[in-house]
Amino acid sequence: STSLAPQSLVSDLPRLQAMALRNRPDLRTLQVIEEQAAEQTALANVETKPNVTVSGQYSHADTAFDQFGFSASGAVTPIRDHVDSAGVGISIPLTTSRRNRGNIEAGIARQASAKLRRSYLEAAIPTQVEAAYQRWRAAKDAADVLSNGVIAQSEKNLSVMRQAYNLGELRLLDILNEQRRLMDTELTY
Repeated sequence: STSLAPQSLVSDLPRLQAMALRNRPDLRTLQVIEEQAAEQTALANVETKPNVTVSGQYSHADTAFDQFGFSASGAVTPIRDHVDSAGVGISIPLTTSRRNRGNIEAGIARQASAKLRRSYLEAAIPTQVEAAYQRWRAAKDAADVLSNGVIAQSEKNLSVMRQAYNLGELRLLDILNEQRRLMDTELTY
């Protein structure tokens, strides 16, 4: 019979629970969602502040006219105009303290929801690990009992029955039935 003994598994339940809390992807996802909700709330808070806008502009225009005029020396010259202009502007929107309040409250609600879901999962993970650990221990104990007690005893019974058959004390059918029982026990194992 082949051994179904599990490979070396850490039997320290607190360590397994700590590993699960560190490595569970669903818990990490909830932590990221919680961080994202906090950032969205911070962004909504920042958006309540007025956006001050400073602007500047410069323009240059050359224009020419179809008419002629006289220069300072009295000569006829085309009329032209050069205009350079510069401007500066400041824009300050007038807002109230209630600006973006809905987005802020929605962000706070998302953050609280993610925190509650994360807290629940952090509390549930150790219990889930403990339940899986107990199932593993029970399966290991059952495999040990079958391996060390039941199968070994069934093999001994079959050996004794074969000797009794060789001495003419039992029928072939009895040997076959005992082999079937041993195979059933090994399949159960």
